[in-house]
Amino acid sequence: MSKTKKTGQSDYLKECLRESYFSLLAQKSNDSISISEIVKLAGVSRMSFYRYYQNKDELVQQYLTDSFDDFIKTVKQDQVEDPLEAAAIFFSFFRHHKAPIKLLIEQNLFHLLIGSFSNFLQRSNLAIDSNPNISQDKLKYYYEYASAGILNLAKAWVEGEMKESDQKMAQVLKAIKMAQGEKYS
Repeated sequence: MSKTKKTGQSDYLKECLRESYFSLLAQKSNDSISISEIVKLAGVSRMSFYRYYQNKDELVQQYLTDSFDDFIKTVKQDQVEDPLEAAAIFFSFFRHHKAPIKLLIEQNLFHLLIGSFSNFLQRSNLAIDSNPNISQDKLKYYYEYASAGILNLAKAWVEGEMKESDQKMAQVLKAIKMAQGEKYS
C-alpha cells in the first residue's frame, strides 16, 4: 500500500474516531464515555483507537492541533500580516469550530485547549501576537500568559453565543493588548 493511501486511511480513521467521540460528548459526560463506545460508533476496532491515541484527551488534543495547523496554513497562505485581520481570522476559526469548542467548555475540558493553543501561538508567529517586546529567555512564559488570556476571551465570546462579529472581537483583543501595553510600559 502506498504511503499516500496509508496516510489517507489514517486520516479517515482519526476523523471517524473524532466524530464519534464528539457525537457521544454531545449526549453524555466525558467521564461516562468509554473507548469501546467510541470505536463501536466509529465502526473500528479498539486497536485502531490505540494505534493513534492513548486516551480520549489525546484524541481531543490531536483534533485541536490539526485544526490549529490548518489555521496556520490558511493565514500563512493568505500572507496575513495585519494583526487586526489575523485576529478577525482567529475569531472566525472559533466560530467555524463553535460546536466542538462549546462541548469542550461545557464538559470542563477547556484546559485541553490551553496547552494546544499555547503551542500553536508559539509555532505560528502570527501577526496576532508576533514579535512581542520581551527577551528570548522569557518568551515561553509570555506565550503561556498570552495564550490563556486570548483563549479566555474567546471562551467568554463562545459562552455569550458569539453575538459580536469576528471583526468586533478583533477590535476588543486589540483594545485589551493596547491597555496592557500602556499599563506596563
